[in-house]
Amino acid sequence: SDDTRNTNSLTVLRESQENYSHTPRVVTVDKQGRDNVVLVPNKAAAGYLSGYGDTAFIQSLPTYNLPNINNGTFRMFQVAGDSMEPTIQNQSYVVGEWKENWSEDIKDGRVYIFVIQTDDYEGILVKRALNRIDKYGNILLKSDNRVYSTKNFIPSDIKEVWEVKLYLSFNIPDPSTIYDRMNDLEADIFQLKEQLKK
Repeated sequence: SDDTRNTNSLTVLRESQENYSHTPRVVTVDKQGRDNVVLVPNKAAAGYLSGYGDTAFIQSLPTYNLPNINNGTFRMFQVAGDSMEPTIQNQSYVVGEWKENWSEDIKDGRVYIFVIQTDDYEGILVKRALNRIDKYGNILLKSDNRVYSTKNFIPSDIKEVWEVKLYLSFNIPDPSTIYDRMNDLEADIFQLKEQLKK
């Protein structure tokens, strides 16, 4: 809503550090010096991949103040695609908190926003993580929708990591489809057991 939109934002350029730029390069703050939540809608996702460190680009994006989203650096991204359904739906929004120390801060099974740039691929991915940086030097990104395969990236492929803290959707899912699938599965298992007895 309009009350949460912050039109009085200032932009701060933070110099990137070595070790995969684990500090956001640009943040916006309000007049009290609190970080704003910058929104990256789908139509701006391609620009974000080249402009996440560009002050003018970040300043052009809308900013918001959201309840209970404070004491950290946050960014909001619009989800594109169904790879995280039924948990997170296509066209919904996720608010992520900046993660700096990837070896420690990326926890197995939690959902993160990954900004990825490689020679073969670039995109903004919302996925569950399996952190194997210390063990194998990589991070596995898993989809909740099992139709999609697990992706594997090394830290140098990843430009930013944000842990999902808030999910916003305009479409409340109908749980009956999940219950129907469970009931069908239960019936199928029962039928298989009966056939094995014969």
